[in-house]
Amino acid sequence: MADEKPEQPSMGSSPMLMMMIFLLMMLILIDPNIRSGIGNAMDPALTPVLGLDFKFPLITLFLAGLMSISLSTLLRHFTTDWVELSRIQKIQSTFNKEMRDARLSNNNAKVKKLQEKQPEILKMSMKLSSSQMRIMPITIIFVVPIFIWLSVFMYKLPVLTISVPWAAKVSLVRGDVCFFPNWIILYSLLSIPFSQVLQRILKLYKFREKIAQLPEKEEIGR
Repeated sequence: MADEKPEQPSMGSSPMLMMMIFLLMMLILIDPNIRSGIGNAMDPALTPVLGLDFKFPLITLFLAGLMSISLSTLLRHFTTDWVELSRIQKIQSTFNKEMRDARLSNNNAKVKKLQEKQPEILKMSMKLSSSQMRIMPITIIFVVPIFIWLSVFMYKLPVLTISVPWAAKVSLVRGDVCFFPNWIILYSLLSIPFSQVLQRILKLYKFREKIAQLPEKEEIGR
């Protein structure tokens, strides 16, 4: 019987491909000419829907975050087997705990036995990472253009400041808190909580759906 060949990573999960995509995104975000070109190309599609006549930048940030987060979360949800993902994570957690306990107790026999299982656990880990990375290029294609459009849109606002509870005027395009402009901080604060809530709701629905598909246990005594 011929030896089984190790499973080759798909093109979508290739580390080299992911590095190339990352470098391309960095180039787009750093180069103002490329960024401006993409942002202006997206302008006819997004400004009428999300721009709100340039009058409500915070609502625009929230709506843009809502759109990008919804797209990325839905893509990840419908391409991920959450039940299988949880099973692999549980196996990894149990294996790591047993290995740690065996080493702390100097149980060399158990350590050796667990080390024999490590290739199988590593294969599961690679499968887990591969499933997560496979959809990243698709997510980038949908989400990054919205973010780039925002980076161009913000500089077209007639008023580049907003009023917040702790200050009368805060610049949207200046970085007061850190290196990033304030609009990026606001974008993150408005969109990340929604992402967590939406992801939990979708996962809960998926798990409840799986549980409902399980065969009912027979009543005791029958």
